[in-house]
Amino acid sequence: MSDTLLMPISTSKTPQRGISAASALRVMKASFLPIRCAMITGFVLALIVSLVPIPALAAPVTVQFEGQALAGGEVLGLALYSESGFNFNQLGSGDDDFRILSSTFLGLNLSGTDVGFVQEPNSFRITESAGAPFCATSLQLGGGFDSTGTVVLTGTLNGGGTVVENVVIALNTFTDVVLPATWVNLTQIDAVYSANFLVVDNVVLDTCVPTAVPTMSVWSLALLSAMLGLFGLSRRRLK
Repeated sequence: MSDTLLMPISTSKTPQRGISAASALRVMKASFLPIRCAMITGFVLALIVSLVPIPALAAPVTVQFEGQALAGGEVLGLALYSESGFNFNQLGSGDDDFRILSSTFLGLNLSGTDVGFVQEPNSFRITESAGAPFCATSLQLGGGFDSTGTVVLTGTLNGGGTVVENVVIALNTFTDVVLPATWVNLTQIDAVYSANFLVVDNVVLDTCVPTAVPTMSVWSLALLSAMLGLFGLSRRRLK
């Protein structure tokens, strides 16, 4: 039998230093910091978005002057013609009325429907019925009977300034006029014809008003500022 002595095996463990409750709480706070920052930042952005005014755009309307001409295509003279929330009236002296007539009246060959019509003076104005700003997209203009010339369209901008389009129109036919994107936020549109017998139809209008919307750079700056502020506040509370 061997005389080798068996050394006792120690079962004791090296004592470990404990973690205080304050340290554990600090670690937990640090681990939840990114989540908390993301949640608060999302709430701030949602609040900002809710405060940004978004324009409510009405559907565009097309003024067509339908069903207004008298039997036989005779004209109907009005001091003010209203349709779909917009007014049309003749400018200046003379007959002082805005007329509706059949496009076949006295041999006109235009759209085959009722049309708006002015003569002596050959000009008319468009306004929104309640006086609100509006925008214009397109319209059709024609010269009736034996006239041909140029129509000067002038839009008066809400707050000052004007936009102008010169349209050369042919005899007894319609010219399709598509207006530039600058024809928005208008208070009125004046159409003045250099010849006689101005005809108008299919005027596309809308009560849209442009509203400034924050750009991506503004959103990025707001997001960065919110995150830096929240991060600094959390760091200070952890100390």
